Amino acid sequence: MVKGKVTRPAYGNGDGVLSLTATVTKGTVTKSKTYPASVKQAGMTDTQVVMADKTWLDIAGKEAVRRNLFLQSVGPNGSVITWVSSAPLTVDNIGTVVRPANGSAATAVTMTATIKKGIITETKVIPLSVVAWTNEEEVDLDLTAISWESIKGLNAIRTEINTDLTLPTKGAHGSLIAWTSTAADAISATGKVVRPSFSEGDRTVSLTGFVSKGDVTKTVYFMANKVMKLPITNLEAVVRSISVVDASVIKGDNVSLNQVVENMILPKNVVSISPEAATVSLAWAVMTAGGAADPTNPNLKVVDAGTHFVAQVTRPAVGETNAETVLQLVASSNASAGPEYSQNKSFPMTIIKQA
Repeated sequence: MVKGKVTRPAYGNGDGVLSLTATVTKGTVTKSKTYPASVKQAGMTDTQVVMADKTWLDIAGKEAVRRNLFLQSVGPNGSVITWVSSAPLTVDNIGTVVRPANGSAATAVTMTATIKKGIITETKVIPLSVVAWTNEEEVDLDLTAISWESIKGLNAIRTEINTDLTLPTKGAHGSLIAWTSTAADAISATGKVVRPSFSEGDRTVSLTGFVSKGDVTKTVYFMANKVMKLPITNLEAVVRSISVVDASVIKGDNVSLNQVVENMILPKNVVSISPEAATVSLAWAVMTAGGAADPTNPNLKVVDAGTHFVAQVTRPAVGETNAETVLQLVASSNASAGPEYSQNKSFPMTIIKQA
């Protein structure tokens, strides 16, 4: 067996390309075969590693630094890199940046990198310019800080607002913040919430915040916020009950209250018609046309039937005249918000005589 000694080309010279020819002989017969081969170049020396990584090393955006730096700690060829800053209060040794205040000049900083592999060491100096904050950047930061979570106060969601909002007037970066409201009587420009009455219903309000600094102004919007109506009051509940109980509710099988011939079912509440007024209780009484109570009226009597009242009708006899009378509704509530309230409603009617 013949051993072939291999000497690898130095790094940078490329792989060596060659061919090997094998010759086989037996007696008078000889044959040969050629094999292509290559020899890989040798790896980098420590000096080559350090010099290559030094050439590669840089800091992106060094001409106008605005954010923390990513300082390489390992080169692509395997060197170890450490850093020292000339102004650690502006840029520290791990790349944390503290920018000059708005209106100040940019700060020049020199970052010195030490690149090492084995015993080989090189340094590289990279100058930076750390620029001051601008009005636009600070407005953007203050704008980003404004969210529903930051203004909601004790409210949970924007569609169920019950208490005041916390609308900032100044941002952490010095921006001034002004607000406008599409319904200042429901949500003011300072965030004060005034809930509408139950009768008015929920209010939909949009807010716009104007974030300004110097010549820069940007806006933030909170659209379709809903201020919840107040609970129904006794007054509102009674008024609602009075409005929904009309002749069509009580006439029953009669053509109208001007042609009463049949008994009538009178409700004790309006839960089935207007659930919001569930606290209202209804009472009924027979009255004269002059407004006096008429408990002995021969043609109309109100009887409590448990779940409802019955207006019992007795028609005048043949030969008598039709009976004119008044059925009075008394609606009362003391279980909703506000003071107890009661209101009457009269239903004049004509009870037709027997034929």
